[in-house]
Amino acid sequence: MELCAMYNISIENLHPTTICVVMDKFLDSFAELLGVLEDQDQDELMDFISRYARTDEIRPEDKTVGFVVINSAKKMMSVSFSDIDENVKEKIREIIKPYRDSGYSVEADL
Repeated sequence: MELCAMYNISIENLHPTTICVVMDKFLDSFAELLGVLEDQDQDELMDFISRYARTDEIRPEDKTVGFVVINSAKKMMSVSFSDIDENVKEKIREIIKPYRDSGYSVEADL
């Protein structure tokens, strides 16, 4: 069983993207995503997706434990997770700070 987080990423002038990231890679991906959003570059987004999106077959026993919905044009983000340990929740809270410092309105349900 894999634990996964789903991203729904909307960047101005680019087609919205939805990807699944295994939780083992989520914290790294979440920390890196801010730079991708700031640059608004399609090639950089595609590189991000190729490095973090889950590519193997999704199985019935897999579990989605969180969602991150981002609209970069409106600088809005919603982060919602359940069934993750407190250590991971605290790391997510720390990663959210630079998003807020960059002007993002972040709703977090952890």
